[in-house]
Amino acid sequence: MRLNMCTIPPTYLKVNKFTKAFQAIVDAYGVPNYKELNPAPYTIITFPFLFAVMFGDWGHGLIVFCLSLYLIFNEKNIAKADLNDIFKIMFDGRYIIMMLGAFSIYTGLIYNDIFSKDMKLMESSWRTDLYNITTIGSLREELALNPITDYVGTPYIFGFDPMIPLSGETSILIKNSIKMKMSIILGFFQMLMGIVLSAINAIYYKSYISLFLVFLPTMTFFCSLFGYLLSYMNISLLYNYSQLLSLIFKLVLPVNRKGSQKSQKF
Repeated sequence: MRLNMCTIPPTYLKVNKFTKAFQAIVDAYGVPNYKELNPAPYTIITFPFLFAVMFGDWGHGLIVFCLSLYLIFNEKNIAKADLNDIFKIMFDGRYIIMMLGAFSIYTGLIYNDIFSKDMKLMESSWRTDLYNITTIGSLREELALNPITDYVGTPYIFGFDPMIPLSGETSILIKNSIKMKMSIILGFFQMLMGIVLSAINAIYYKSYISLFLVFLPTMTFFCSLFGYLLSYMNISLLYNYSQLLSLIFKLVLPVNRKGSQKSQKF
């Protein structure tokens, strides 16, 4: 027998031990209504990925990933133990920690960053074999690479070119600039996806008032403000290392900063 009630029916969300923690994050901001689109499945990817963009170190990510695997493989024994509140929170989020570590390893390889140190997985696209220690030691000025003669012409296959750290203090500006732009761009599209999901809910419920008076103004304001600011970013610098290094990466091998400020090119 079905009862006609004006109240909204309760929401039942089917979760497992993997999705339970992600659903708890969504429920902390608000439980989806009955038949409303649940954003938790999208959070499984977007939450750890944005974390990894800001925490791109595959050495730390590997430690976090191994710690989560230990908790997962021993979850039956750990669940029977008497856990304190802090460790219980970490144990309940073991699958979140696993995803955070896995994505951090991926972005850390892109950044060529391990324990805040740079690494060299493959050969650089910049040639430095033309200069020996005698040539470098005889210079009284600063040595800079010429993009015309010293660049191979093919971008680095995966991640940051290992030649970037040789620029000294400039490498921090280069890396932080790229990381900041990536975080802003990905965050913009994640928020944009959330606004689009609200439109899908409005269409499903045939709530045209919410569609025209909430979704459209929100989309207009969001794209007009943040989208306008996003358009001023030189996105090509995210992947065009030849342009990036030719503009910013002027000092590669600083020898002696005393004397003339001009750089000698070969």
